[in-house]
Amino acid sequence: MKSWSAVSLALLMIPGAGWGQEAVIEGSESHGPSGTLSANITIDVSTRGPAIAPGLFGQNGAVWMSMNHTIAGLTNESGATILRWPGGETTDYYDWEADGGQGRVYRDDGTYWSPIYDTDTFIDFCRKSSCTPMVSANAVIADPQKAARWAQYFVNKSLPVRLWQVGNEPVFDKHWNV
Repeated sequence: MKSWSAVSLALLMIPGAGWGQEAVIEGSESHGPSGTLSANITIDVSTRGPAIAPGLFGQNGAVWMSMNHTIAGLTNESGATILRWPGGETTDYYDWEADGGQGRVYRDDGTYWSPIYDTDTFIDFCRKSSCTPMVSANAVIADPQKAARWAQYFVNKSLPVRLWQVGNEPVFDKHWNV
């Protein structure tokens, strides 16, 4: 039998375990008679775990997600401090310059769809929600000059981005030979 304890961000959704009240999990796991894994977990929300850096609370700002005033308020209430754009798998198929800045998300067969929201909408949303922007440069197109132009675009819009990532989960992407 293996004994363990951990702090889980997901447990912040448990009633009574709000922001700043991280829950400590203690439990054990064992293999049952059929070889299946079973676990007993006890959650004590009255015991505080270590503090979690505020920079770890964030969400994707996907090109298809609603970015209106109401959502900005809810993002503030959630405690999110970082907003990643264009979010998730879309990152590796998103060309921010296409269609005069509206952008395109390309499919494997060469067709594309136009996103609902563009870079300017993301910039506006970051300001409304007080989130720090994190921008994911497209690794499939792999054009460093395009990424540099995007960085300069943010500077020109008075929202310099200091958090960048290249690609999204490349180990899962068929375009990468990892």
